[in-house]
Amino acid sequence: MFVALNKNGSYFSLLEERSLDELREMRSSQTFFCPICRQTVSLKLGEKKSYHFSHVKGSDCLANFEAESDYHLKGKKQLYEWVKSSGNEVKVEAYMKEIHQRPDLLMRNKNGQLIAIEFQCSQISMDTFMKRNESYRNASITPIWILGGNWLKQTSEHTLKLTPFQWMFSHHSSRQRDPSIYYFCPRKRKISIVHSPIPFNSSNVFASIIHSTTQHITINQVIQNQFSPLMRKDFGEVWLNQRSKWRMNFSMYPQKKHKRLLTALYEHSIFPSLLPVEAGIPTTSSYWFHSPPTIWQMWILLDSILPNVNQTISFQHVFQRVKERVKKKQIEIRKLPLLTETHYSFAIMEYLHVLCKLLILKKVNKTTFKIISSITIPRNEEEAMKHDYSLLEKLNE
Repeated sequence: MFVALNKNGSYFSLLEERSLDELREMRSSQTFFCPICRQTVSLKLGEKKSYHFSHVKGSDCLANFEAESDYHLKGKKQLYEWVKSSGNEVKVEAYMKEIHQRPDLLMRNKNGQLIAIEFQCSQISMDTFMKRNESYRNASITPIWILGGNWLKQTSEHTLKLTPFQWMFSHHSSRQRDPSIYYFCPRKRKISIVHSPIPFNSSNVFASIIHSTTQHITINQVIQNQFSPLMRKDFGEVWLNQRSKWRMNFSMYPQKKHKRLLTALYEHSIFPSLLPVEAGIPTTSSYWFHSPPTIWQMWILLDSILPNVNQTISFQHVFQRVKERVKKKQIEIRKLPLLTETHYSFAIMEYLHVLCKLLILKKVNKTTFKIISSITIPRNEEEAMKHDYSLLEKLNE
């Protein structure tokens, strides 16, 4: 940590400019205390790690829940300087006694809103993450989480791999519904924003990925998403490539958790490699599902569309069937605790609207649809590929 108390009870910050000789003299002549537990802390002035205060081994301080790496310390210092340069009031390691939280940075923007900025470099549990967020919200503080840049695993200009842990840090901005995940690399002083992620499967994602240095973007722009997302010119090609891989892998290497789906496919005489193009449609809100789009959409087709051609179905009927599959763990929902203004039901409704565009459904009213066309099952791989190309053309119309 960077902040401690001296013997007079005054705050002493290592983020203020001081020479090494001055700090060494202070270390030999003064005693420093943790602002939270009031236990003695050591002033560390080594060469391998940023200057910092450290509890003695075995400390039971309530806020001493994570060991801080040099990567984390440097990142916290740089983020403090960056937030401050944007004209915001900011404190480092401000302890809020009423909620027992000590965010890396506590920022007050020009509108008077309090924002807790957490720079997360190590893995934490979902329970810990949820408790911190709930504490902040109960205190009317908006939590903003920034992952260490070493978590970002980009595989091409617009594709990356996201773990369930990274998905957990998805935010909504004040201006856009599509989520964003923020990263910061202190070694390069680089902010990276993964915006509007569309999953191909449980880990591979297509997204607008913006990189900028702290000199060219402000914290306010990041939080409000005041940037122009990159054009997705290569989305179609990447999607077709992923689609082809999916058809082959799903058929040749089936997973145990998909056993019930495979049984249902065989009951309908559908080969796993020849799924209809309507299963696996890229939709903007499919991030809500940990199950790949092909899986949760195929279940909707099997449960609600294929058996009811020329009949009317309600959104509630479709949603209820999906809930049943979720309960049986045949469809998996992502845990996205920061997304409080949306729900996985939004993804289901969006999918039904896409089926309307493809002339499979016709909207009767806001929540009711008539199935006006049957689903075509490809007879071979060549036909399946043609259907995939045709789908992209229809979606781009």
